[in-house]
Amino acid sequence: SYLASAAQHAVALSAMAPAEALRSTDQVFVPDNPQSGSQPPSPDNSGSSFPDLDALEKDKKMPAPQREIHPTQLGLRYQPPVLVIQYTEVSKSDEKGNPSEEGGPTQRSIHRVPLDPIKVIRKKTKELVASLKNDPTHGPFVRNVEDDQLQCLIRRLRTALAESFAAEDKPCRAVGDSASNWGGAPRPMRRGRSERPLPSTSKAARVASTAGPSKLARPAGPDINAADETWPFGAWASWSGSVASIGRSSVQDSFEVFRTSRGVDGIADSFAQLFRDATAEIDGETARGSASSAMPLDTIRTAVGSQRRLARVLWERLEAKQEAEEYCSRPLTGHRVVLVGAGPCGLRCALELRLLGAEVVVLERRTKFERINRLHLWAWCCEDLKGWGAKVLEPPELSFGSDPDFLHIGISELQMLLLKPCLLLGVQVFFGAEFRGARPMASGSWDVLFGSSNDAAPGPRLPSSGHLSNVSILVGADGPRSTVASSLALPVQETTGLRKEAALGLVANFVNRQSAEEKRRRPFSLARQFYESLFAECEKQTGVALENIVCYIAAHTHYFVMTPTRKSLVNSGVIKAEAVEGETLGSIDQEALARVARDVAAFKWRPEDPVMPEATLDQPAGAPALFDFSRTRRAGTGFQVLEGAAATPGSSAPKLIVGLCGDALIEPFWPEGLGVVRGFFAALDFAASCKIWAQSGDIDAASAQFEAAYRQLKSLAAKTRSAVLRPDDRAFGLHPTTRYRFAAVEGKTRGRANSAPAMPRG
Repeated sequence: SYLASAAQHAVALSAMAPAEALRSTDQVFVPDNPQSGSQPPSPDNSGSSFPDLDALEKDKKMPAPQREIHPTQLGLRYQPPVLVIQYTEVSKSDEKGNPSEEGGPTQRSIHRVPLDPIKVIRKKTKELVASLKNDPTHGPFVRNVEDDQLQCLIRRLRTALAESFAAEDKPCRAVGDSASNWGGAPRPMRRGRSERPLPSTSKAARVASTAGPSKLARPAGPDINAADETWPFGAWASWSGSVASIGRSSVQDSFEVFRTSRGVDGIADSFAQLFRDATAEIDGETARGSASSAMPLDTIRTAVGSQRRLARVLWERLEAKQEAEEYCSRPLTGHRVVLVGAGPCGLRCALELRLLGAEVVVLERRTKFERINRLHLWAWCCEDLKGWGAKVLEPPELSFGSDPDFLHIGISELQMLLLKPCLLLGVQVFFGAEFRGARPMASGSWDVLFGSSNDAAPGPRLPSSGHLSNVSILVGADGPRSTVASSLALPVQETTGLRKEAALGLVANFVNRQSAEEKRRRPFSLARQFYESLFAECEKQTGVALENIVCYIAAHTHYFVMTPTRKSLVNSGVIKAEAVEGETLGSIDQEALARVARDVAAFKWRPEDPVMPEATLDQPAGAPALFDFSRTRRAGTGFQVLEGAAATPGSSAPKLIVGLCGDALIEPFWPEGLGVVRGFFAALDFAASCKIWAQSGDIDAASAQFEAAYRQLKSLAAKTRSAVLRPDDRAFGLHPTTRYRFAAVEGKTRGRANSAPAMPRG
């Protein structure tokens, strides 16, 4: 196989003596004589890429002619790794090498650049491209090639090589030494216009140059087959080519539509249009032929280019995610993951597992993102979202995070933001799909059962088989009453607060009409213990006693969330006095609740702000809602291994890793805004434990790591933040020890905050 040969070549090249390795990376210049019928090498060509060195030395003694080189086609070869460049040259000298004003004949030739696999894996993509362009030997052949095209080829080669190293348990680093692969100091990237990508020389070479490594991405985990009809490989890419097109448009314009698209339908349609235009831009037959296995980001990034600032920033951020050291080995390559729930934490977990190399399918029962309530964000969450495209992709607006005192985002806005990088990275998200259980199979694997609840759902359809086979990991991110947890009998605990009466929260949204008065209003967060007279005046005017109130102002809504006392709601007629504890929410008078929400929003909370206009108060964005946060649910464990029956006597039983994240793992305490930060941390903790399991095969070590992190996560709150988390949130990463304060010291832990057991490094 290409993969095995690439791994063997990597080992052989790294073991060479320095002199031999140096000669192996000398220039290879092979004229292509049309009369001889020679063709550029394709990936399935088993011939050596290295030339006859004696002939090469003889050629170097000849006087170098003056020439102009124009590259026309690019290709990759994986056995061994070689960059193949077809070019035309126009000689500017006579037969003796003397300058001549009469141009010589145009010749089509081939230049090959043998690549050191170790350096391809370890060095940054931009450094490799800059070094190659500045190299005196190879530079002239690629100097007129766009950086994006070279970077795309190098990334694909790196993916195949990294996976081959992972399959043989070889170490990998994202960044190596600062020395160039070819020699010479790097120079800044060119920011010129993105040219049409150079097509490869043959159909075999074209498919290899755009999707070769992705087809090799099966070295670890269960034996899976891209032709398996029970797994939707590349479903979004294939669906994009099958839906009706609205006509061909500029790929840059299609990217802009995708960047600003809203709603599931809008994102699905704009992604399909963008992918179609991108494949047509770089040779439609090639891209669509590889759509089932290639990452859409590669095709789209190559076609869109980096001429526009926002596109360039997005590519750089996603590249930084992909090339981070903790992901470069792709340990979950070959493993299949089913994640239930496309909420913010579910999509965030899907991205982590995808970065680790897994094939990820997300099942979402709903067909739209409709939740307009807003979420409080900790500073780290804001920076994390920027790494996934916030302030480039919309929503949220480009002003996201501009006010550090009021960091917030709408739930549906966060879902739309995270859905876009999911589609770009090849996460297969299915809407209108309902999880119906998991079962062990006699073949020694696990299947996940699903049903389709809406045939008109946007995006592609799941396989007609009704099940997804050979699943390694199942994740429940479907809320506090998780169907994953209940169907598999995972333990769930319920906690209650110390206060005697119910802790109630009231949420109300009003349409932001962008009037002059509304634009002068500012967000606020107030607590009664600090503003007693103000809250007393509100109670006098509205009849509602509040403990605190928060107002967030977004582009489309005014969001209010407050904590009224149960007694004042009874006096206002919102709930019945005879309602017993635990049944309060079943006795709500919706008309009285809407009146109370309107009166509180109309109160002048800040003297310097104008009151809310009557037209805005008369236009609520949905009905107000009352919720009870006096009881919260949390899972007994968020990382569990299920075993089925062995297929044959003496064989190992099939194992399925089941995880929980988001509200399915631990329901947040609303007043402290813990939902997003706990949910994102849980996604990282679970992915880190899966990495431990994939690399070592040690289930116990993976489970122990997650449980240690989970104990820290449960104790995380606004008051305990400095005791639980490390002070530098810029260093937060995948492994829990980069975020939580506890650290292993000779197998033990120190200090009260370090009471969790030591965690193995992954």
